[in-house]
Amino acid sequence: MRHQTCLAHLARDVAYAVEVSKDPVPRGLTLALQAKISRARDQLLVFLAHPGRVAVTNTACQRALRPTVVQRKVTNGDRALWAAEGEADVRTVVDTARLSGADTFGTILKTIGA
Repeated sequence: MRHQTCLAHLARDVAYAVEVSKDPVPRGLTLALQAKISRARDQLLVFLAHPGRVAVTNTACQRALRPTVVQRKVTNGDRALWAAEGEADVRTVVDTARLSGADTFGTILKTIGA
């Protein structure tokens, strides 16, 4: 299976380089990004060559991680290991229920009662 390079990540990298450009360093970053895009040329529009087999957006795994990453950034992270592990456990149960089409709240209640 072919790999689809994330266009959103490439766009973010370019925007960051332009945003902080007060010296010649961003020019070097821009050249590096152009080189990266050139090397990844055959990976940029893979979804067009394989309709329905390659997702247009990021992988499902990255989308599933997003709520946890946002929560960590908003709260400045967990202060204790047990809290981080608890968050991971709850997220796993919620995401598994959602993927299987089960009632999320009911699955949490079953998990707690087990």
